[in-house]
Amino acid sequence: MKCSGCKLQINVSELLRCVVCKITFHHQCLNMTTAFYKQHNLELKNKWQCESCENITSRRRRDGRDDTPVRRQFQPPAADMSCEDMEQSITETVVTECQPADLSLVKMSHIIDKHLESKLEQIQHNISKEVVDKLMSMFTALQVDFTKTTDFLSAQLTDLQKEVSEIKQRTSAIEAENAQLRLQINKPSVADSDDLREIITNLKTDLNDRDQAQLINDIELVGIPEFEGESCGHIALAVATKLGVSLEERDLVTATRVGGRRASRAGEEDSSPRPRPRPIVVRLARRSLRDNLIKSARVRRGASTVDLGLPLHEPKPLYINERLTKLNRTLFAKAREHARQQRWRFVWTAEGRVKVRRDETSTVHHIRAESDILRVFGSASISS
Repeated sequence: MKCSGCKLQINVSELLRCVVCKITFHHQCLNMTTAFYKQHNLELKNKWQCESCENITSRRRRDGRDDTPVRRQFQPPAADMSCEDMEQSITETVVTECQPADLSLVKMSHIIDKHLESKLEQIQHNISKEVVDKLMSMFTALQVDFTKTTDFLSAQLTDLQKEVSEIKQRTSAIEAENAQLRLQINKPSVADSDDLREIITNLKTDLNDRDQAQLINDIELVGIPEFEGESCGHIALAVATKLGVSLEERDLVTATRVGGRRASRAGEEDSSPRPRPRPIVVRLARRSLRDNLIKSARVRRGASTVDLGLPLHEPKPLYINERLTKLNRTLFAKAREHARQQRWRFVWTAEGRVKVRRDETSTVHHIRAESDILRVFGSASISS
């Protein structure tokens, strides 16, 4: 069922029905408090009449007439009325609207509740308005602060985007430069390649010269047969005596065979000489001793291994050479091969350096790298 006042559905707990015309209302729509409604529920259900029916009943009591029912219009007190004004208004309303015979406890309570609820609604309205105004003021302040914050963050974000864009541009430029450098490294020009080769060759030559300088006091004894239990130091002293150079044990720093040890052939005794003996490297205490030994060996060409105190063996030619680095040995061998092909007469070493000369009257050439061999012997073959 629906309320005749607000036209909305009514629950049983809110229902108030006129006992005469059976019309239904929410008790709230009749300005009746819930507390009052619950307290007088039974009495209201049995006796409550709507204003129209109440007016009709009152007129019948007074003059017996029941035509032209008039609904009483209840005016709530003004919002700014004081308590005294409200009491006076209530009294005037009671006096005006109700005759002494018609005044009852229910009507009095109903009228008082109407005025109290009206006043309460006004107070609630004022409080709500004040709260809303306060909240709106706070919201406006928050909105202003939020706008300032967002503007600041937006400016910071714009600056950050600019910095990121600049970093990307710099990164792209660096990547392009790196790619160009990588391309230049992977595909160097002919001039760059020649320069690099020349630099590498010079470095190798300098390192070889330094290594050769470390061997300035060393000599190699080549062609001496190798026996088990031999003493390289005594052999070196015997060779010096054979060449007429006075040499003592204190003049020897080291004396040892160098190179890979070769195994004996099957069936040979331990005392027998081994094939292709390894050279003996002797390091002398002074450079002058080394120079004297080399000079004496060149004077006494054709010296052999006879009278060196070695076990019985077939005599072999004996050679005393400067000790060379691996690179200088390779250059010396290649220079000798080219000289043989080109019929150059002189190929020798001096102070650890390889030297060549076509004949007694030609220029002496120094061989420090393979390019020198090609330069010297290549030009000579063309001129011949």
